Amino acid sequence: MDALTPTAEKLLREIARCDKGAGVRFRYAGRGRYSHPNTLAAYNQGTFRPLYKHGLVDDGGNDEAPVRITDAGRQLLAELDAAAAAKPKREKKPPNPESPAAIRALRVIAALPQPVRPYGGARRGLWAFGSHDGHGTTELLVYAMEKAGYVRIIHGPHLSTLIEITDAGRARLK
Repeated sequence: MDALTPTAEKLLREIARCDKGAGVRFRYAGRGRYSHPNTLAAYNQGTFRPLYKHGLVDDGGNDEAPVRITDAGRQLLAELDAAAAAKPKREKKPPNPESPAAIRALRVIAALPQPVRPYGGARRGLWAFGSHDGHGTTELLVYAMEKAGYVRIIHGPHLSTLIEITDAGRARLK
């Protein structure tokens, strides 16, 4: 069998979740789309085709009848879940306080009057130094630099944060 598209797999999972024996009655929503009765999500008619073609769902040949998941559909979902569980997760590397980005951020912090107040921008997890448009880096990288002993993070009242370079950080820049 061909691999299902992500949308077809999502539709199959939705039918499996909602089918308690009576099936799921999709309503025609115009322009070749069908609306799910519980979530009101709209699915294109073409998304149903591979599910019918491979015998994963059945409506008895009647477009107005409820759509029921077949044993083959349940078996396919079990196989997809088992394959996803067996696939190893990609682990993210922790931020490196010795990276070029960390050293650039350390130079910027050292050049500013101490302590430096980082500005949180519109993107969560990014800090700018010196001004709202100043040099920026990720919050995680700053915490990695603190763990390495290059900076000290001072948490003040009302969620305020200040960053101060340490002697070890100044020595690292030389």
